[in-house]
Amino acid sequence: MEERKDKREGLTTRLAKRYAQPSSKDMVILHGQASATVYGCSRILIYTPERISLKVGRQLLTLCGHELFCAAFTGGTVTVKGKILAVKYGEIKEKKEDGGQK
Repeated sequence: MEERKDKREGLTTRLAKRYAQPSSKDMVILHGQASATVYGCSRILIYTPERISLKVGRQLLTLCGHELFCAAFTGGTVTVKGKILAVKYGEIKEKKEDGGQK
């Protein structure tokens, strides 16, 4: 059954998974500096008024600014509002089972 599911996924989605890149479903739309809509978010990792970090696919997406807040988080779509000054991509540092980091 798993094999059939993979065949139904598009080529770009399979390649994105394989190379840990965002798929076309994982994207950020900036609305000036006032807000951002992030698609493909599975988790909010850091939440402060100056920084909101999100897990998008296998990557970390961080929005930096002032008075940031999460206006909505539904179905993998996050809306962040406030004054956005920077958007950064990075890698998520996963913890090893013994408590250390990889």
